[in-house]
Amino acid sequence: MSFQDEFSRKVKEYLEPDPDEEILEREYNKLVLNYFTSLNKKIGKVKRDRQYYLRCSSEICCVKIDDVELSFNINKENNTVEVIKRIRTAEYKIDTWVIKDNSLYSEKRNAIPQNELIDEYLKETFKDLLNL
Repeated sequence: MSFQDEFSRKVKEYLEPDPDEEILEREYNKLVLNYFTSLNKKIGKVKRDRQYYLRCSSEICCVKIDDVELSFNINKENNTVEVIKRIRTAEYKIDTWVIKDNSLYSEKRNAIPQNELIDEYLKETFKDLLNL
């Protein structure tokens, strides 16, 4: 066993990992991060004559076109994913995903989030701008 292995084991014993946070990160990465990584590859390179970005990270995934944005943000304080729509300076919380039965759970839909739910939120957010 390397010192790094021993040290990490001792730190975990001392700090007691939060099992809900581990579930949150695992399920977020499996659903949201994978979805946005795939979306980013499919969109590819675009002209920058309009405001556009798509970010994917282990704590936030978002897409913004002009003044419209949809983001999925991990909130580690309460172990949730907050789904937020922004139009110009206005912000709307669309949904909150909580940990339930070792999985993410949509409070708005009363269901386990899947790719289709992200599709719906993208359609809802960008329908006017992109004529969806």
